[in-house]
Amino acid sequence: MLYLWLLPETYSEKLVASYQDDESINRYLLSKGMALSPDEIGSIVFEAEVSTEELSTFDCIINHSTAPLVSEKVMDILKEMAADEVQFIDAQVRCTNGILTTHKMLIATNMVKGIDHNESVAKTLPGIDAIIGFDSIEYNHGCLGKLNLAREGEYAEFLLVSYKVKNAFGKANISGVRFLTPEDYY
Repeated sequence: MLYLWLLPETYSEKLVASYQDDESINRYLLSKGMALSPDEIGSIVFEAEVSTEELSTFDCIINHSTAPLVSEKVMDILKEMAADEVQFIDAQVRCTNGILTTHKMLIATNMVKGIDHNESVAKTLPGIDAIIGFDSIEYNHGCLGKLNLAREGEYAEFLLVSYKVKNAFGKANISGVRFLTPEDYY
């Protein structure tokens, strides 16, 4: 079964780490569905309106980029079940009392195009086929293949995960993320 990696249903806006575009690599590189080369990797900087202690209690820090900012606990799980499907990149989060460097950017190194266009209702920009949202969405059965984590190729906002990942996160009580089936999301 396929799940979408999503923000928690409720959260305080002050807990959101704001991506600092002027000090960081182009945020769209983080969602291209492939590993970044050493030449592409530069600094990644966020700012948050809370202390390092408060923010570090979350395994997945909510942020304004398309890539999750994850703890070592999350990295360990993904290295075990999806080592060839992920890349972790150093990041800094400037907090009210210092800089948090324990969390890394999670880059999905695979991209899949799994949307069932016959069963989905996509919103597109007039004149082009670029998807900007959905009224409803369904995925082709088995579109992840043997992958456990991948970026959606037609709508880069979506990070897709397998039941195996969802289940492992649940058993480990991973905080700061929720998973829904695409059908349940809309």
